[in-house]
Amino acid sequence: MERAAPRPVATRPEPDPADERRLVEGLIAGSHDAISGFLDRTHHPVFCMASRLTADPELRREWTHTVLLAILDDLARGRFTYQRPGSFWAWFRKRAYYGLLDQYRRRARVSARESATDERGETRDLERFPGVEDPVADTERAELLDALETCLGRLPSDDQRRALRLLLFEDMTYQDIAGAMTAPLNTVRAWIRRARLSVRKCLGATLGLARAGDADA
Repeated sequence: MERAAPRPVATRPEPDPADERRLVEGLIAGSHDAISGFLDRTHHPVFCMASRLTADPELRREWTHTVLLAILDDLARGRFTYQRPGSFWAWFRKRAYYGLLDQYRRRARVSARESATDERGETRDLERFPGVEDPVADTERAELLDALETCLGRLPSDDQRRALRLLLFEDMTYQDIAGAMTAPLNTVRAWIRRARLSVRKCLGATLGLARAGDADA
């Protein structure tokens, strides 16, 4: 009796680097076709990630849409620079994961505030709810991020702004930044050093934290 030939094992096709680069360029340019294709391709995976955080289908859809729109906004604002094959999807997975976690934490804070009142609407003792984040600290973090964005926008050099953004938001090394910006390493170091000084002074003035001698630093 002859044995049946083994069925071929299905393998995932290797991603096409040219396709990835074209997609990124299209998304940055705001191409309708690129955005439509991107959403079709990523909606289900992000929805599945959201399913691990909540059983509520409405929240899953809401968080998925919020995260995908935030990623598109990041691309439009130049917060991602294509470096090598696979870099976009690695960045996307990380950005989607932390975006969903942020949505989960926001929801948890809202639930904690709602549970801080009893059936008569009177405020309960918040000390009975360990782990509830300090709303004052949340406000301060939001103000700091807003001030940082403002100060980055005031930098006189686009090169300084981009280099510092890659360092702060993309966690890239100086060498990687030099490669992404096709600039000498020492030039990149100088851009970042000057940008940091300018941002530090701007944050000090914006947040009222300026110290004596900062103006001469």
